[in-house]
Amino acid sequence: MTKRIRHGFPELKDIPDEQLLYATWRSFKRIDQTSDSDYHKMANVFFREFDRHLLNYQFSKAGEDDVVRHRFFAIITELFQ
Repeated sequence: MTKRIRHGFPELKDIPDEQLLYATWRSFKRIDQTSDSDYHKMANVFFREFDRHLLNYQFSKAGEDDVVRHRFFAIITELFQ
């Protein structure tokens, strides 16, 4: 999963593997705690986790929320099919 995320998000190239793995784990943990987790909600969880904790709101500040959520959605859809 982290390889696919790195491939889909060149912005994460400078993030250490440990931090990327931890953010991925935290995202799945949050998803696991919700009762309904469709791919859109999963993409939103990943977006919030990565934007907030890895990139210091870089995506939000640039106004790229929707574009990045769609990128996460594409990765999640590809992985789980």
